[in-house]
Amino acid sequence: MTPQELKNSILQLAIQGKLVEQRPEEGTGEELYRQIQAEKQKLIREGKIKKEKPLPEIAEDEVPFDIPESWKWVRVGNITTLNPKNEANDETEASFIPMTLVADGYRNQHSYEIKKWGEIKKGFTHFTNGDIGIAKITPCFQNRKSVIFDSLVHNLGAGTTELSIVRVIADTVNREYLLWFFKSDYFIKNGIKSFTGTAGQQRIHKDYLTNCIIPLPPLAEQKRIVAKIEELLPLIDVCKKKGAKLIGVTQNPDSPLAKQADVFLKMDVHHESDRYDIMATSSVIALVALFDALQVAIMEETDYKLEQFALIHPGGAVGQKL
Repeated sequence: MTPQELKNSILQLAIQGKLVEQRPEEGTGEELYRQIQAEKQKLIREGKIKKEKPLPEIAEDEVPFDIPESWKWVRVGNITTLNPKNEANDETEASFIPMTLVADGYRNQHSYEIKKWGEIKKGFTHFTNGDIGIAKITPCFQNRKSVIFDSLVHNLGAGTTELSIVRVIADTVNREYLLWFFKSDYFIKNGIKSFTGTAGQQRIHKDYLTNCIIPLPPLAEQKRIVAKIEELLPLIDVCKKKGAKLIGVTQNPDSPLAKQADVFLKMDVHHESDRYDIMATSSVIALVALFDALQVAIMEETDYKLEQFALIHPGGAVGQKL
């Protein structure tokens, strides 16, 4: 499996609710959805956003996979606002971002040029810090050119019209969770199916983003999902770049760690040492004991000496032997 395939697998497990455990005390996606709708209605009453046409109910045959009972399928357009507009003085300096300054792949990076707002306020897409930009034209869409805008000059930005902009409502959804969803194979492949236009100038359908259905976990779980994704993805890059074999040690053969590993070792810890079963003390001790046993076995069965175990980096002798 290639590094990209591993990353795709992690994101798919994430949006299916299989990357982290569900915790009843964190609430439900339904409760969060109601909170988002209340915030939207408040902004409409205040004149900060426009009232939108109701989106169609999600039909049973639209649902592509199972999600946890505490999650909810929703449409992107129902939990965000899309393609907002900025207002500023023409002389105000702002960030200008053409497509070339948005990173592709699984990165969340961009740079910008500085221009006067009067030069870029017309004929370009508007955004502010915290907005999510998603390329809508081929091949940028397939190449995952998507980003959370950050550190914009005067919190003001404009850029290529080939970006769709997603704005979170009152911090009710984790932006990084949305970004990883927009980089998932599920989102990309369905977007490609919606393409319109001629070869070389194809774009996602104008209604694709609004109507796209997304699994909505509770907000606290979204944050835990993001933390786990951002823990795993860099590890894959480092290990694969150095040619290391991944050894997964876990009790769950269906976990992301087990599925990514070149070698899977099943380890069952029925209860941690603390009364709440949360400290991971027993798990850590068991894991250390396991790798100590591997070290001893190598030393016993080969000519390895203790000093050679200093070479523990993935490109070293021990990495190759393991």
